[in-house]
Amino acid sequence: MGLTFFFVDEPKASGMHIENANNTAGTFDVVVDGVSCKSGITGVRIPVWSELNLGDLHWYDAVKQSDGTYKATVDIRNHKNHYAVYIMQAYLTSGSGVETIPVDNAYFFSQPADQLYPIAGTSCTTIDQMVSYYKKNATYPEFYKDSDAPTIEDFCRIYYEECEAEGIRAEVAYCQCLKETGFLKFGGDVKIEQYNFCGLGAVGGGAEGQYFDSVRLGIRAHVQHLKAYANKDALLNDCVDPRFSLVIRGVAPYVEWLGINENPYGKGWAVASRYGYSLKNDYMSKMMGN
Repeated sequence: MGLTFFFVDEPKASGMHIENANNTAGTFDVVVDGVSCKSGITGVRIPVWSELNLGDLHWYDAVKQSDGTYKATVDIRNHKNHYAVYIMQAYLTSGSGVETIPVDNAYFFSQPADQLYPIAGTSCTTIDQMVSYYKKNATYPEFYKDSDAPTIEDFCRIYYEECEAEGIRAEVAYCQCLKETGFLKFGGDVKIEQYNFCGLGAVGGGAEGQYFDSVRLGIRAHVQHLKAYANKDALLNDCVDPRFSLVIRGVAPYVEWLGINENPYGKGWAVASRYGYSLKNDYMSKMMGN
């Protein structure tokens, strides 16, 4: 007798993201992307639970959309009305009965809009506070002594001025700079001589990112890039951010939405899990004493 081989194909998916978050109503959509299987898909189930209590777990049956994705709408009323960080998985079942969990867990912080931190608005910090916070954590680099910001006081003043000009909160931009540069120590793909304080264009794989001619221009580009995410208002200064036009305007009006994983539009500044929450809790809150 001859031998016959056959292979059972497992269901696959390319990712999972959040859309259409309504923090007032307590609902959001979970979308599973790139679903495929040679034997077809007979079901996509999504268990959702909050970090507060696994006892509020609820299963949702995702529905196939016209674009091939699968979507389920989560309602916090199914989870004891918890406003919390929600965790979700995707269980895919093939036509041959094989069930897999092909993508990493997704996370979303369901939170009333009035508890989120707007990026745009009047600054809630002072230059003295910014200087003091920096001095508690690092020594200002000697590299900048012959620049347009020879001291940390000058550096913070420029951040404050540029934020004030564009209506962006200084505590957000400045703390993001400290997070992205390691308190101006750099050490990653971006070098100190680039005057690039937020990793603009450093998209991984060794890409160095953008170069600017001065501290002020680097800060201005950073603030303008934040504004692109925060709202659709016109820039007050001439655009020096070469990546400004690449942002879908207004998709991240809150600090917490700067992380792609927590952004209801599936967009954002960074792919790191809970990026915006880290910025707020690990930097902004410490600087402002909250």
